[in-house]
Amino acid sequence: MVLLGCVDSHLNNWLSVGVMIFDKAIKTTFKHEGITFTNDPNDLGKETVIGITKKNFPEYFHRVYNLMKSGNTDAAKIVAQEFYRNYFWNNLYQSLDEKLAIKLFDIGVNVGVRRVVKILQETLHRFDKDVEIDGIFGQITLLACNSIKHQPSLYSRFIFELSQYYCSLNQPRFFNGWLNRLYS
Repeated sequence: MVLLGCVDSHLNNWLSVGVMIFDKAIKTTFKHEGITFTNDPNDLGKETVIGITKKNFPEYFHRVYNLMKSGNTDAAKIVAQEFYRNYFWNNLYQSLDEKLAIKLFDIGVNVGVRRVVKILQETLHRFDKDVEIDGIFGQITLLACNSIKHQPSLYSRFIFELSQYYCSLNQPRFFNGWLNRLYS
């Protein structure tokens, strides 16, 4: 029974750390996406509210949009947070270096989860880590990330690789905003 209490205590501690990292990550994403509605004809996302695209996630878009329209911003943020937790957060992120976890989540919101994970996996190859570049963040990718002794080197190289990806998109109108997001 004492052992079970110890395991429960450890699990609760681990879960609370994960919640804290997600809370920091969602605040970062809200700062970058804005608590607003946008409809930029040059943006592939077109109509978005708190970064949720009508094109890709119409149900969540309408829920958040209607709450915003009625002036209930706090409820809109809660629904948006639920959306981002369900579609963009991977619970394994909480086992990463915090800075890397937050960046992986936030940029995943911007470019897509599979794309950002592929870029991370490509980055891991630069450190001679043999991971499949499949865009799936699982135990193998997690272990490869955590096996790198100098985490700031991994983070810096990841940021560099992301900047190269943004350059390849050849959309100068958004480039400065993307870099601001990347380097914040």
